[in-house]
Amino acid sequence: MTEVQKSKAGNYVPSEEIRRKISIAKTGHKYPPRSKEHCRKLSEMQLGALNHNYGKPISAGAKLKITLKNTGKTRPPMTEEQKLKISIANTGKKHPIRSEAYRNMISKRLTGVPKSMDHKIKLSCNMRGITKEEFDKLGFADYKQYCNYFNSAFFKNGVRTAHLHCVFPGCNKTKKENISDTGNCRELSCHHVLSIRQAYCEHKISKDKLDMIRKQLPTEIARFGEPKLSPEEKVYVRMVVPLCMEHHGHVTDTETPAVPYEQTTYRKHFCEILMKKYNGKSFIEVE
Repeated sequence: MTEVQKSKAGNYVPSEEIRRKISIAKTGHKYPPRSKEHCRKLSEMQLGALNHNYGKPISAGAKLKITLKNTGKTRPPMTEEQKLKISIANTGKKHPIRSEAYRNMISKRLTGVPKSMDHKIKLSCNMRGITKEEFDKLGFADYKQYCNYFNSAFFKNGVRTAHLHCVFPGCNKTKKENISDTGNCRELSCHHVLSIRQAYCEHKISKDKLDMIRKQLPTEIARFGEPKLSPEEKVYVRMVVPLCMEHHGHVTDTETPAVPYEQTTYRKHFCEILMKKYNGKSFIEVE
């Protein structure tokens, strides 16, 4: 077997003389364009430990050469197929914690840069641990609509049943069982039974909306025409219950505020639980 044949067999490293002859023989020779299948096989041959540089740190000189080569070049935008491949490859991976200096550098670079709607939706999904399909049902979390008392600390310490289980009929899921499609455990959602987010800030509710709110109350409690909510009405307005992710969206979609109290299933169920266990007070009193 000649040196060239040994080289082609892959079990022999050719000498400098053989490499020079091969180089001269190939100089000026044009090869036909590679097929996608050929490119894929070549790529797979260099993956992971198969790559001759696998596990080796890049030297300072090599980094400089790469920098000089790419300086001034604009990378073409990634195709949807490339984005999908990157997303699949990184799904479930925990990235290393970045240093404070690195985070500050990214923060300064992005400060003042407007975000697209698609970017905002992705950030919202990531922070809340939900998928795009779940976001389409829930929308953005707008905390400006809530009373000032309704914050994370108040929810943690004030809602009597918040850390027990989902009160949807037949559910009883806990936080550990409240898992999103992305595999993240989520706190149980705090659902306003009457869909009135100004609980404990009833003075901010305009008078023209009071009778609309009273349509959601039991007929024996509602005081139509009164300029203010009565103490009995406030008990119902302030009712909140914990719900799992699955049933929170279901209840919101099924029973809108326009449905009268007597025609509801879940609203009546939640109110009866709170009245029986806590005399209607799901919040610990705020001083």
